Amino acid sequence: MPHGLTQADKDRGVWACTNLLEYQYKDKILDQIVTYDEMWISFNNTGCKGGWSVPVEPIGSITKCSVTKKKIMLCIW
Repeated sequence: MPHGLTQADKDRGVWACTNLLEYQYKDKILDQIVTYDEMWISFNNTGCKGGWSVPVEPIGSITKCSVTKKKIMLCIW
């Protein structure tokens, strides 16, 4: 499958966007469209490791992926 778009694909995209804009002017159709996105997010992946620092400053934690890779699904409406 090619990663680039053909001219026909580009023309079809322009046509679809133009139609949506025309419908928006007539019927306010974009107010009725619901969008949805999802993404897997790693969580609880901070750990403290020993390191050198100035005595008055705390050693910071670093982010690292665990072996089990705990993840949660984030859904946005």
